[in-house]
Amino acid sequence: MKTFSVAPMHEIESNANQGKYKPKFFALKEFNLSRVDFHSHYYAEKDIAKEIFKGEFSLAYLREDKLRTVDAFKQNQKIDHLDFLETIAIDIKTTNIYKTGKYLSRVFRPMKHAKYYKDLDIHLNENPNLKGKITDGITLINKELAKSIGWNEAEANKSAQVTIFNENGLVKGHCVISDKIKHDIVIYGRENIKTEIRFNKEYTYIAIEPVKLTTSLRIDIQTLLNLWEIFEGEQYFQWAIEGINKIKEELKSGKINEIIEELTEEENEKWLLKKAIRHKIDYRYYPGLYRLAWQMYKNSIIKYAERKGITAFRIPVKGGLRGYLRVDLRDHDEDGNFSLTKTNTTTIDKYGNIWISGDKIAEYLTILGGGDQDDSGSIIPIENNKAIIYRNPNQKGEYIITELKTEGIEITERNKIIGKTPQKKITEQKEEKKKEQQNPFIKKYIEEKEKNEQIIEYTRANLLRTYSKISMNGANIGIVANAEMIKSAVGINNKEQHEILTNKFNWNLERVIDSVVKDGITCKEDIEAVEKLNEYIIYNEIPIPKCLRNRIPESKRERVAISDRHILDQLLEGVKYLIKNIEIEIVGSGAVSRGNRIKGIIDYIETPIIEIARANEGNKNQEEAKQLLREYNQKISELIETTKEENEEERKKGIEEIQTKLLEKINIYTIEERKEISKAWAYEIYKTEKSVHDSILWISSKENLRGTGEDTIEMLAEIGLAK
Repeated sequence: MKTFSVAPMHEIESNANQGKYKPKFFALKEFNLSRVDFHSHYYAEKDIAKEIFKGEFSLAYLREDKLRTVDAFKQNQKIDHLDFLETIAIDIKTTNIYKTGKYLSRVFRPMKHAKYYKDLDIHLNENPNLKGKITDGITLINKELAKSIGWNEAEANKSAQVTIFNENGLVKGHCVISDKIKHDIVIYGRENIKTEIRFNKEYTYIAIEPVKLTTSLRIDIQTLLNLWEIFEGEQYFQWAIEGINKIKEELKSGKINEIIEELTEEENEKWLLKKAIRHKIDYRYYPGLYRLAWQMYKNSIIKYAERKGITAFRIPVKGGLRGYLRVDLRDHDEDGNFSLTKTNTTTIDKYGNIWISGDKIAEYLTILGGGDQDDSGSIIPIENNKAIIYRNPNQKGEYIITELKTEGIEITERNKIIGKTPQKKITEQKEEKKKEQQNPFIKKYIEEKEKNEQIIEYTRANLLRTYSKISMNGANIGIVANAEMIKSAVGINNKEQHEILTNKFNWNLERVIDSVVKDGITCKEDIEAVEKLNEYIIYNEIPIPKCLRNRIPESKRERVAISDRHILDQLLEGVKYLIKNIEIEIVGSGAVSRGNRIKGIIDYIETPIIEIARANEGNKNQEEAKQLLREYNQKISELIETTKEENEEERKKGIEEIQTKLLEKINIYTIEERKEISKAWAYEIYKTEKSVHDSILWISSKENLRGTGEDTIEMLAEIGLAK
């Protein structure tokens, strides 16, 4: 086993710590930092210009939707922005302030494994056959080095996000683990090294974050529209049905115990359910806990239809997978050289690598919208051992159909192709060749002059100028994406009209994106094309789906013709119906006391009432508990009477206020007294037909107030119903 020379690191405090994921770049002992905090200032919420010119940070950089600021400390003394880059030995020579922010963000990112090394053997492979798209964003890491960093499970052909930062610059992208190379690292070509930022130390900072195969996939509205002709609405709706049925079975079988981290929910609710599971409490025996489990799933499936009021169609794809696009370099030699094999077959392996043959990788990446090999690829298995592969975001025609081979995994579900949609055509762009300067003195002078003229000093003034530019252009990407959706939706009902719109109104999405991140590029003509499209649709009264109306600029929405029962609106309506129906099936609706209760699964739960009744004998806090329960139920009942069922947010807010007041009221009791109160509540509730209404037992902690859920869990442990 090779021995590596590792630089000393120490623990620092940071608000960016996420368990094992920490911003480890700052932990080099030589930096002598004690704390590093990150703050996000969103363009839509803050006066960003003011934040920049005030300069009350150690460093600031720009991202897509926010200004990120760093506050770094030596002991309790904050480092001034004039001194910070020197403190952390970063040298910036950039031609693009925005892109520099992207690079800094990558170096500073919290990572699972990271170390500083001396004297690494880093090989720059400049094989002319392995340049450009073929190896864009991919690197080889020796298995021994990966294990040294802390990835003990590293094996040949596993892969990870990788950050390599040293005096030569930054390498970012993905890496494949190798047990064949004689070097520690193989980098393919100088173009994979970003020289805008450099590390002025003798060390190489390496950070890796393992990636893996994802055995689930959700489509999104943009992809759903772009692939509509291939799959059509009925199949999309069937995916939603199957996804919801799967969730119901997982909930009934208790599988949430295994996948709770994958589900989205407010952290305090998730924490309460995790604590119950950790104490070996089966949520299927307690209505309130069952509701919590359902709520986590519900927040996930609501996105089948909408997200924050915007149509989303985040529907699970039957048999869908997500992996990472890779050139098939597995048969490489000790220097990382590999042959560009010719095959029409793509392979997905158990590690999540989507291996594409060397002769196809550049073509495929171009069709898929110009991605590289740190991009994920989505796989929809179809008949005849084939698959559709796409990446996000995508435009019409940005997909490939390929024969799909599997290694170490099995595909058991496949989908039908109903129709077809034209694939994106690759057009060769001819570059105008400049006449090469023959005089070596003049040539060198021009090269140095151009280089020096392009360098932009990384100052607050230039940061402010760059922000002004991207704040004007940043929204354009969304505007163009919305226009793409409108065109595709029109085409579902009227293919001829779609063709007319496509021929009349063209734009270049890549140019729109570049206008945000690159200097000297304008997307004026692209945005004008979108505006003309919107006016054309309005003037010619071309109907669009109601669910896409908010994709039209607000000033024009009232003038847009809405389609009568567009198939996309019907799909949305159908998915919403499925979600509402499954909610009633699981948690029911209405109240027992009002006589309008529609029973769900939780109404038939067999709670452990006998064990609770036995433990509750002689409870000295019984009467106090009863009074608190009566008051709580009365307030909840009054709230339900005065709010409409469809106004879920208002009702939720009212319940939270009632629960907070209860927590404040019982805050005077000791923990032991609270557990006795919880026991009395459990007995009073579970002995009646109103056992389904047990929310008082499962209130999560709020700020500095201990929740009743903690009391209930600890009470159940004491009486032998938990551990």
